[in-house]
Amino acid sequence: MTQATIPARKPVHPLLAMVCILPTIALLLSGLITFINTGLEGDFALRWLKGFITTIPVMFVALGILGLLDKLIIKLMPAMRLLPRQLLTAVIAACIMESIVSAAVTMSTHGAGAGFAAIWAQAVVKSLPAGLVVSLLMGLVIKPRFLTPTPASI
Repeated sequence: MTQATIPARKPVHPLLAMVCILPTIALLLSGLITFINTGLEGDFALRWLKGFITTIPVMFVALGILGLLDKLIIKLMPAMRLLPRQLLTAVIAACIMESIVSAAVTMSTHGAGAGFAAIWAQAVVKSLPAGLVVSLLMGLVIKPRFLTPTPASI
């Protein structure tokens, strides 16, 4: 019996991956946060579009922050095993992303007037579960599978 070999998998170019993945995440999170902030009534689609457009540049800035976060965790905890490090990074990343995206969407739907902090905090708390799912998928599935080369392709 011969043993099957797993073909080498080249990673997707990180820039191409981010150009595809970030708008998808921005669409999901901006829609959720717009719903949390304003509900489905009235011109929800227009508010969602405005929140989405506001979220896109914020996502790219947040991506840079998350890259630094990963390096910082590795530097501060070099002996930490891979899975616990991925989980810690995912939880912190979700908190950062939800805070930033909620601020951007809340700003686009309500402005910086009275009540901004309360509306923003409510959006962060209510959208954090979705952010955790997205962050865990990114850290445990997408990044290792599509953005990291297999040993045979290096």
